[in-house]
Amino acid sequence: MTAFTGVDGIMGLGFDTSAGTGGAQTVVTNMLLQNQIDEPIVSVWLNKMENQDPKSLNGGFFIFGGVDPSLFTGPITYAPVTSSKSWEIKLDKIFLGKRELELSSSARRTIIDTGSSYILFPEYLTTAFHRAIPNAQYDERLGWLVPCTLANSKSVGNLAFVISGQRFQVPLSDIVILRSAFKGMCLSAIDSWSESGDYGGQSGILLGDLFIKNQYIVYDYGKKQIGFAEKVELPSRGLGLNANGEARSQKLRPSIIQTILLAGWATTTAMVVT
Repeated sequence: MTAFTGVDGIMGLGFDTSAGTGGAQTVVTNMLLQNQIDEPIVSVWLNKMENQDPKSLNGGFFIFGGVDPSLFTGPITYAPVTSSKSWEIKLDKIFLGKRELELSSSARRTIIDTGSSYILFPEYLTTAFHRAIPNAQYDERLGWLVPCTLANSKSVGNLAFVISGQRFQVPLSDIVILRSAFKGMCLSAIDSWSESGDYGGQSGILLGDLFIKNQYIVYDYGKKQIGFAEKVELPSRGLGLNANGEARSQKLRPSIIQTILLAGWATTTAMVVT
């Protein structure tokens, strides 16, 4: 039983050496040992809420054992993992529009985390980011607020993360989340570690689903690297079908397990491709 109605449990995608596993083998390791997958790879395609159709299974994909070339375009850029316990890489640079935000050496340590919703910066970087946005303000109770009009504005530019020499962007429209009690101001999806009680103070960066849903991500357990590619947006008729109405999964090679995220839920439906 869990505290969430309709949810059977939570499955992590960390390493066998991750904190909290108690030395147990992870799902990916067990899949590999049981010959369920050929390669220790998990790739991720997350749909944006505004693109989801409640009548379709289009919340996103977790693909165990490989990648689906129809879900991304161009090359996959890889960055080596720099930690034995988490999916941590080294970030090159951050830009807000044309303005580069200064990174401390410790802030370059960046975790790519499917289990987190937003983006977390060290406090100094959170402040620098919001001060670069006209009329952004900090509220002691609500945290950082940004003008709601930022969702439709192109004057500031996108937030861009440079990884292994390539830029991967998050549009500022994704930063604007809920309207606040202050007229014309919305809550910002960029927060600091110190504001999040689950994590406490940290000096690095955490890129959660806010970043991931704008890219195609490849977690390579074998080579200890993370891949980033340009995501292909899919029509709202459902992720399970291609342009001809055929099952997309049939284009995947054998020994790949494809998991479809149900729209609006964290539960999944697994499908073995043979």
